[in-house]
Amino acid sequence: MRPRVLIIYTLDSIPTTVSAEAARVVHEILNKKCEVHELAVINANNLALRFVTFFNKYDAIFYFGHGAKDKLHGQLPFGLIRAMITTHDLFIRTRIMYAVACLSAQILGPVLVQHGVVKAYSGNDYYTFIAYPSHEHNYMADFIDCFAEFARVLVDGGTVGEAQLKMIRKMESYIRLYRNMINEWPNADFYLYAMKMNREGWRLIGDPHATLL
Repeated sequence: MRPRVLIIYTLDSIPTTVSAEAARVVHEILNKKCEVHELAVINANNLALRFVTFFNKYDAIFYFGHGAKDKLHGQLPFGLIRAMITTHDLFIRTRIMYAVACLSAQILGPVLVQHGVVKAYSGNDYYTFIAYPSHEHNYMADFIDCFAEFARVLVDGGTVGEAQLKMIRKMESYIRLYRNMINEWPNADFYLYAMKMNREGWRLIGDPHATLL
């Protein structure tokens, strides 16, 4: 039986145009070996999440959108009134949760793991940086490549610990690239900083041996 995965993404600001594209890439990767469901844009809200998780058991949840220390907002502005996932939403039961969002590994991730809601949570305890194409290089593709690496490793049968490590190593490969090109690519210095911040802030909380397949 194919693992069942839920992808959540929002589209409510300029940064989420990039995270939504990352969600599309991750969907293509996961679809090779998983049954993939989506809650996208207006459906990225707490009520819709309660509905789909009542009728479906998900082996993993991938989130792409805005976050805070103790919540994942879902689609804005609705997520400012009632966030999609908070520390009180203990109805979620899944093995793996992966969040391309700001700050959520500070409080939300640890609480969900401590309460047994998820076995492993991968996310950023600092602000998550994204990127845009520039005339000299497509930085956006590099950042999405890093965000998607976690899913690639999981569908190849790897553990979340292996997925986390390979994602960090991919970030480091782009850090080296930007450092080498800093005198030729006008925006390399900023994206070098941004990629380093993502590398330093990303955390894995919970069981590093958890798997998707």
